[in-house]
Amino acid sequence: MNQVLKGKGLENSTTCPACGTDVRTVDQFCLECGSPLTHAPKLSTPPRLQLNLSNQIWAGQRSVLVGRLCNQNDAPWDGELEIVGRGLTSSRSFRVSLKPESLAQFDFEFLPEIPGSYSMKISATPNEGTAYEAQIVIDVPEISGPTIVNVTDARHNEAKFIVGQESNIEVNVPQQAEVQSGLRAENFVDIDWQTSSQSLAIEVLSSVIKEPTGPYQNPQRFRADQISLCIHESACERNICLHAKQVVTLGKQSENDIVLRLLPESPENDAAWARISRSHAEIEFTDKGAIWRNLQCSNGTFIDEQLTEADEFLLMRSGMVFSPANVLELKVETFAEDRIAGDTVPYQRFATRHLDATLPETLGQHQGLRIVRTGNLENEEYVVMQRCVSIGSSRLCTIQLAGSDVRPVHAQLLWIGETFWIESLHEAEPILVKGTSLSVNQLFPLSPGTTLTIGSTEISVGQHHQLHVED
Repeated sequence: MNQVLKGKGLENSTTCPACGTDVRTVDQFCLECGSPLTHAPKLSTPPRLQLNLSNQIWAGQRSVLVGRLCNQNDAPWDGELEIVGRGLTSSRSFRVSLKPESLAQFDFEFLPEIPGSYSMKISATPNEGTAYEAQIVIDVPEISGPTIVNVTDARHNEAKFIVGQESNIEVNVPQQAEVQSGLRAENFVDIDWQTSSQSLAIEVLSSVIKEPTGPYQNPQRFRADQISLCIHESACERNICLHAKQVVTLGKQSENDIVLRLLPESPENDAAWARISRSHAEIEFTDKGAIWRNLQCSNGTFIDEQLTEADEFLLMRSGMVFSPANVLELKVETFAEDRIAGDTVPYQRFATRHLDATLPETLGQHQGLRIVRTGNLENEEYVVMQRCVSIGSSRLCTIQLAGSDVRPVHAQLLWIGETFWIESLHEAEPILVKGTSLSVNQLFPLSPGTTLTIGSTEISVGQHHQLHVED
């Protein structure tokens, strides 16, 4: 018997084949009958592929999709992961070395130029063995519609979608799938490797917002279309110049919305920014999106190092760098999310009843722009908005806060009735306005001197929309 058992593999077995006694995978001999045991290694399975598909995706908007590989084998898994497809800013290919029962996270940028279907292929090729592939198709809607992600080759009967309380996401899946609610904000979806032709659709919708209630019956409103927010984070401060306009002007003249000057004053800086025209350019929200338009400027604007002349214009996209007269650089990020677009009724009712105003209409795919100066006055940035932008720690928020106790989307800023309003989105972690908690669905008007506390971050509201330019 011993000769027969010698060298025989017990693949994932927990019993001795000679006497039937329970054994462990680490045992070399059966403790009952003394027969030698040789365990075969656990059969190698492909790493488990998961994608986080919780982000809203719009045409012209850069998004970061996050995935992870989970090694469920007893042995290491080494190989290459490759992601290719339409809409990726670049193909991703990198080596992966996973220890047993470990995982590796990866991300890739997705930038769909126009609405439509975008197909991507993810392949995992081990150093030895068979390559595995998975296909996903992302349907990018018009700006007013939801994001629908069709995951092909997904395990139709075993899929689990985890929906976080903070994520404001509803998931529409077949009845066979299981939905777990209120666990966490991340929404990692298991994707199978070429084993089924079934398809699942994930529909991301705006959460329903109740009619605002609270301290606005007779608000002391500060009517303005531009203010400043001084952000106090740890040991640093930065100023956000906030503009709620369809058209924003840029130039060296102080009457412009964004004044383009180099500071501190010096003969060298003065000679440089003198090349910028008094009224150099303008940014306008159109039905196509936000555009940069040169005015009658003498030295043009370098856009991604390419010169554009006077009267030329270009649709703005995330990552573009604008350099008026090649003097200073402005890096642009575009944001497409309008959180109140899915349910404007309560806000329209609020505007009509309490402000004798109407809710501003929006144009095009861009709801907000974040413009950051590089190389000069790096503590100052500009946010240009239509009617609503998000505040939080997520990179998808137009106004981004770095505090570890700030939620990914903590609040939103609205412009209604020629006034800026702040609205808290989390009951458990309310915003403090002048030391008083602001409940969810309350709107509070911002005015010079107002102080806000979000987590440990303090924000001071100022009247001068741009620092150092008060003349």
